[in-house]
Amino acid sequence: MVLNLLRTGVGVDDIHHLHDIQSHRLVDLDGQDDKATFLTTRYMPKRKDEILKSGGSVYWIIKRQIQCRQQILGMENFDDEGGITRCCIFLNPQIVKVMPFPRKHIQGWRYLQEKDSPADRYIFDPENENLEDIPATMEIELKAAGLL
Repeated sequence: MVLNLLRTGVGVDDIHHLHDIQSHRLVDLDGQDDKATFLTTRYMPKRKDEILKSGGSVYWIIKRQIQCRQQILGMENFDDEGGITRCCIFLNPQIVKVMPFPRKHIQGWRYLQEKDSPADRYIFDPENENLEDIPATMEIELKAAGLL
């Protein structure tokens, strides 16, 4: 079973904005050809090995909805400028849009079981956005009304 993390995109307006922020955070990861992006958090997940072995992802809460995910590639601790130990979580820069699911914002991160994770929709491409895609808030309202 896949174990994921749930994280709020603080100050993130939408998936395009998340992509723009992360496009400035590309790094090499352990000599791999592909680049990775990253997020930092205060604590290393105690279930790190389970997340990595299962191929877990970070599911992003944006505007009170789980809207997308990114696969976790690795995690490591580091000391910031103030000497405080933090955790760096390396992510695949590819963003996968998921079926929007209402969720209030959280501080830090939470574990998210595979059974509670929204289904994938498609890979986000900022250059070729699906013109038929509707905003996540509207999609949830249409589903609630029984129209989708």
